[in-house]
Amino acid sequence: MPLSHLAKMEYHYRSLNLLEIGFSSYDPGYMKSPLWKRIRRRVFKRDKGRCVLCGVKRPKMEPHHLSYSVAILLGKRLSEIQLLCPDCHQRIEGDYGPNKRAPSEAREEFFRIKKNRRRYTRLPRRCRV
Repeated sequence: MPLSHLAKMEYHYRSLNLLEIGFSSYDPGYMKSPLWKRIRRRVFKRDKGRCVLCGVKRPKMEPHHLSYSVAILLGKRLSEIQLLCPDCHQRIEGDYGPNKRAPSEAREEFFRIKKNRRRYTRLPRRCRV
């Protein structure tokens, strides 16, 4: 199943914002940049290397953009970038293939899980607090 119309529109918006700040692509362009490396370090430091949803600390953690405004992409609104373990990140994004959620849907899922995290039982066992 291809990306939804909403997802296509929102990822196009991300591409336009990336072009505005001088990047031709999200990955590898932006994601390999010194800017992203600085933002990533700041997010890791703020969250002490732990997943903000389940609390696990693993060697490979993944910062997740809750949205893609220019300010967020530039690291001016770090509250909109959250550190997640790979399991929680996949739970938020849905599928990394054609069924990937639109950024706004992923944001809703993030806040739904965060709100209910103490009662949430569908996180993978190794991922529960």
